[in-house]
Amino acid sequence: MSEEQLYSNDNEKYYYDDFQEREDKVNEALNNFSQRSFTQRGIVKESLVYNLLETAMDKGREIFQHPRDYSKPIIKSVRYVWNNFPPLSWFGYGVAVLNVIPLAILITFLIGTLTLVLFVSGMGILLAEGFFVGIGLLFFVPVALFLTFSAISTTFFTVSIWSVYKMAVYILHNIGLLGGDTLYDEQKQQKIQEEEE
Repeated sequence: MSEEQLYSNDNEKYYYDDFQEREDKVNEALNNFSQRSFTQRGIVKESLVYNLLETAMDKGREIFQHPRDYSKPIIKSVRYVWNNFPPLSWFGYGVAVLNVIPLAILITFLIGTLTLVLFVSGMGILLAEGFFVGIGLLFFVPVALFLTFSAISTTFFTVSIWSVYKMAVYILHNIGLLGGDTLYDEQKQQKIQEEEE
């Protein structure tokens, strides 16, 4: 087939018609089947498939709605067989006895492996966190110490200098070397007098 024929509209129509014919045949076959199995309201009630399907659906609903009613007879049957047929109970006990040691080994292995994995991962997490906390403390502790020292020393020296100034002014007033008030004290005194008037 040439490229012109491949990409021409006639070929597209041919392929479309071919698919359309196939779809029509499938629909026709389905309609023929449905005319035998379906009525206008749906599935024919008398069909065997419908009855089996409906029964299975009802049983399924009952099983999920009433599991206890179905499990009691099974448990009673198993208990009856276990008590009245010794070879079966011997087999069960034998299987249990022979599997106790492997199960104990498996459970011990699982617990030991879990403990080891949790221990190793926990130690790794603690070491990693400790490393990063240590790195953080390498920077935080000196900065915190410097800031604390600066704050305490600044406060101490500020309070000390203010106290020394006030004591010096008081002493100088008392011995008569400082006859007048300082400028700050004069402004304060003026405010007090203005408030009294």
